[in-house]
Amino acid sequence: MESSSHIPDTAQSVAAADPKSSIADGSDDESTMAEVVQAKLVENLSTFLEKERGLAMFACGGVIPIKYPDTPSEKDKSAPVEFPTAECASPPVSLRWDAPDGMIPSGNTKLNFPLDGVTAQNLPHLLSAAAPASFGRGGENFSSTFNPYELGIIDTIAQLLLPSIIDSRAYRSVRAELYKLNIYSSPSGKFLPHVDTPRSPNQFGSLVVCLPLVHEGGQLIVRHKGRDFTFDFSTAAGDADPASIRWAAFYSDCEHEVNEVTSGHRVTLTYNLYAVRGNESLTGHCPSLDASHLPLYHGVEALLQDGRFMKDGGYLGLYCNHAYAYTTASGDLLPDTLKGLDMVVWETFKALGVGLSVKPVIAVDRYHEEIDKWYAAKPDRHNQAANKAWLDKEPREGQSYGGVVGDKLKLAFSGAFQVESSEERMEMYRKWKGRGAVRYDDVTWLNEPTHREMQLLYTAYGNEASVGCEYSHCAILARIPPFDSKSGHRKDGE
Repeated sequence: MESSSHIPDTAQSVAAADPKSSIADGSDDESTMAEVVQAKLVENLSTFLEKERGLAMFACGGVIPIKYPDTPSEKDKSAPVEFPTAECASPPVSLRWDAPDGMIPSGNTKLNFPLDGVTAQNLPHLLSAAAPASFGRGGENFSSTFNPYELGIIDTIAQLLLPSIIDSRAYRSVRAELYKLNIYSSPSGKFLPHVDTPRSPNQFGSLVVCLPLVHEGGQLIVRHKGRDFTFDFSTAAGDADPASIRWAAFYSDCEHEVNEVTSGHRVTLTYNLYAVRGNESLTGHCPSLDASHLPLYHGVEALLQDGRFMKDGGYLGLYCNHAYAYTTASGDLLPDTLKGLDMVVWETFKALGVGLSVKPVIAVDRYHEEIDKWYAAKPDRHNQAANKAWLDKEPREGQSYGGVVGDKLKLAFSGAFQVESSEERMEMYRKWKGRGAVRYDDVTWLNEPTHREMQLLYTAYGNEASVGCEYSHCAILARIPPFDSKSGHRKDGE
């Protein structure tokens, strides 16, 4: 699959705009320029994520290999055949159809995919029975053994696409209704650009499943708000393993078309997708999803291959775009319950081998810290110019913010947190975050926090004791390995 979305490399434009940027190695100016380039690369990624948050996901897809059942021994032949469930693989798919006017014997109206020696001779019967492009609307004239639920496809769609539609909090699962069988044959099989009409208020999209049959061409192109995905379902006869099922899902308001099939026959099952009530937890556990089909994948891959991007490694931080009850018992379900863009980010970086974690972050007003530094920098009282400049720099509350990255998501409460001064508050933060926690200032943050949860309860003292609280934001941290200039790759295990 290819996507029109990409993260622009404005670092090159920075260098091009500054004729003095060709600096000799080892100079301070070179170091400064590297910082500028690094900042622009991070800014590009941040801008791209913000754009994705606004546009949201509109399509996804994947590949399902065919897994043949083990041949039973003489001893086991009487037992029913069991297909493996540990892997995301499908048994061969059987397709049956009704012949027009019963002209074809029922034994000749079945095909197994991939084609086998038993039913392959029935392919011409299917082609003659099908009207141009589509056949058997509503599943009335055909049936299939393919099950998108068992393979995790439907749950993956629910977690990736549903968060972007109305009432996604109530409608958290998907019902797939088999709608029609499409057959496109060379040399003229194609489908012009069009937009589907939803068949009910709860229909939000379509699922297209391409059965394993050798063909070339017939790419599915999906467009939405100026962007497009191309899903290439084609398999040539010489491919190492053409026996796989390819799928794509997209919103109903997306324009889509099918390119001309240049050889062979393209056979697909189309399902209507309806939003229904439910809940799933698939992030990091959806083998039917191919992360390279996500819009963020190729842009992040290019950044990781760029030696200018976080050359020494470090942390990228993304405040979650969706609300999660992470300080309750539900926090144990993260990252499995990440959704929408949060899930896209997790799946993308995970697929590229980047270490990830979900952490709470408490925002901290640095006024007291800054005021101490300001007082320490007070000039000699006889130097009026210096004093005037010093007074102009007096910190104001709410001007400077930092944060504390915690280790545990759950709500914390302890009578030991008795806060009466700024020093005691900082000591409370140190105890809360635990040892080995990531320093807030060591994280390059890609966006601003939005949703928050009560994180920390403590005893506050003023004129009388009271219960105080601190709120936190849920964030995804990605640990970027350093770049090895000799090998041209990121260092593993760093």
